[in-house]
Amino acid sequence: MNVATGASNITAFTTGTMDYFVLAEGLQATNPIWDTSLAPTLNSTLNQLVLGSQRNVNFLNYSLPGSYLGFSYLQSIHLAFDQSSGFLTYVNSSVTSSIPGLLELDVAIGMVDNNVWGNAHIPDFDLGAVPTSVNSAANTFGNSTITLHRLYGFTATVKLSARSSASGISCSFSANSLQNGSSDSSILSCRGSPGTYTVRVEGNGGYSVHNTSIPFTVSAAPMSPEPASIFSMPLVYGGIAVVAVVAVLVSILFLRRKPSWAVVSSGVASTPVTQA
Repeated sequence: MNVATGASNITAFTTGTMDYFVLAEGLQATNPIWDTSLAPTLNSTLNQLVLGSQRNVNFLNYSLPGSYLGFSYLQSIHLAFDQSSGFLTYVNSSVTSSIPGLLELDVAIGMVDNNVWGNAHIPDFDLGAVPTSVNSAANTFGNSTITLHRLYGFTATVKLSARSSASGISCSFSANSLQNGSSDSSILSCRGSPGTYTVRVEGNGGYSVHNTSIPFTVSAAPMSPEPASIFSMPLVYGGIAVVAVVAVLVSILFLRRKPSWAVVSSGVASTPVTQA
């Protein structure tokens, strides 16, 4: 919408594409509503109570003749604009045929609230995470519960997605879409290699998008303990010492053992010979 020229892609009560929904701010009676040669001028400016507040209001009244199926008619338009913001606050359109009683139509539309001087809130949502940060070991899952809070009557389906600040971690949701009337929570599960990551969860509700960020710290997996030896080292050393002592004793025993018989030369006595 162009408040300077009135150009718009919205058809407002005519077959043309002129903008009567928003005017430039600060206009007053006798001012043209656009900066064009054929722009209509405001008829009056009055102070009125609008949505609980006293506002200066600009009024524009005009008529449009027409015909349909051979019958002529006159359409009268009455518009009211807030002077400070330029917003349309009220419109009344009446159509009367040239033949009395053939056609009479009267339509009125008024503003019911706004977020300029009123208290209007657009239906919306936000996201929360519990816990707000996650610590996990490498290649094990760390979890955080994502909760959707619906505000001011928000009913749209919200689609969830996750993106990490760095590669090395992968994430998934227990539910990728949160529909109105069902659970508004989904579990985010992430696992990866050691490092520090920021996982950004985005919720897309169509006309509204919100996100929340969760720090993930992934530590190295603990080392597996060495298998215990069957024998402790002191016992092994003690066994080696016992074996050595036994070997020495056996050697001495065999060296000192005497023969059970002696070799004697024929006819000649001889001294015993120690067996080698």
